[in-house]
Amino acid sequence: MITTTQNKQIKQIIKLKKSARERRKQNLFLVEGIRMFTEIPEEYLYKVYASEDFYNEHRVIFEHMDVELVSPQVMKEISEIPRILKILKHQK
Repeated sequence: MITTTQNKQIKQIIKLKKSARERRKQNLFLVEGIRMFTEIPEEYLYKVYASEDFYNEHRVIFEHMDVELVSPQVMKEISEIPRILKILKHQK
């Protein structure tokens, strides 16, 4: 579980969240919230971050996904909807 915003992955997410230029450069975009999370096709999946409580409550939607758990404090920093974040790769 990631518990600090000083983690390299978390710093990168914050950079993506704040900069459209960085998202375009890396060809990534962020999806927040359960509805968008479940509607986006898995072939776009790059990385999934979830709070531990959300993961435990909704395990079924995470089947076959590699999920990085983060503390509630970290999730508040990386997501407007502080329970789940999905990073997706644009398809060409």
